[in-house]
Order: sequence, then structure tokens, then C-alpha cells
Amino acid sequence: MNVASCMTRAVLAVGPDTSVEAAARLMISNHVGGTPVVDAGGRPVGFLSVKDLVDPDRKHSDTVGSSHGYRLAECQLEPVEAGPVAGPGIVGDVMTRFLLTVTPTTALEEAQRLMIADDLHRLIVVNDGGCIVGILSAMDVLRALAPHHP
Repeated sequence: MNVASCMTRAVLAVGPDTSVEAAARLMISNHVGGTPVVDAGGRPVGFLSVKDLVDPDRKHSDTVGSSHGYRLAECQLEPVEAGPVAGPGIVGDVMTRFLLTVTPTTALEEAQRLMIADDLHRLIVVNDGGCIVGILSAMDVLRALAPHHP
């Protein structure tokens, strides 16, 4: 079994210039606990988790960020609006810059090892060109390993 067999292909992403308020709103409305942070070309530059958003030691700048995130489809960024933004702080202020990526052909066992070794809940799945093609979450792995999952 490989990563492609169980990864989530619909990916929500944000940019480093996205407002933390907008990112939080998008994550809540899309029921995700973390999202890749991408550059203008759709390449991953970081990751934003709920933990990053609520960590009181992460300092926010006074910059008011953009009010949108993205849906990634075949390496194309489709803007998704989050609504009006009032508060300061951008994703680039609080995101985690440490990234581990895997490819769709990575063995699921190897992906599990990486997640356990680095205490990660999600891995970004990229193609050979470095473009995001999916996310592998701990829940995706559990579903794949369950003997009879819906």
C-alpha cells in the first residue's frame, strides 16, 4: 500500500500573506486542523496548524493580511474567500517552517514511520515537480489500516 491509495486529494492551502484570522476561519469552515502554506507557484513553504494559531508565544506582526486561501487542484491555486479581515497578523508570522513531504508512491509504512518519528499529524504529498497533490493525515492512515472502513 502506498500514500496515493489513502491520501486526501482535496487540499486547502493558505499563503504566507494570508491573515491569521482568515486562515482560522477557512480551517474551521473546511473542518481541517492544519493546512499547507504555499508560495505563489503553489509550492509548500510551511505548514499552519491549530497549535500554531493558538500558541501564545508566537508573535504576530501589525500587518493585516489577505482575506483568502486556496484550493489546490492539479498544481493550480484557486482563491477561496474567507470574509472580511479586521485583526493584524499574517500566517508567515506563526507558521511552522519545518516540512516533511512524501510522494504518492511512498510506501504507507515509510510515511507512518516519518509521522511517528517527528510526531506529525500530517504529511504534505508532492509530485516530482514539488507541487502539492494531497495531504496524508493520521486519520487517513487509520482508515487505510482499518479492516472494514466505510
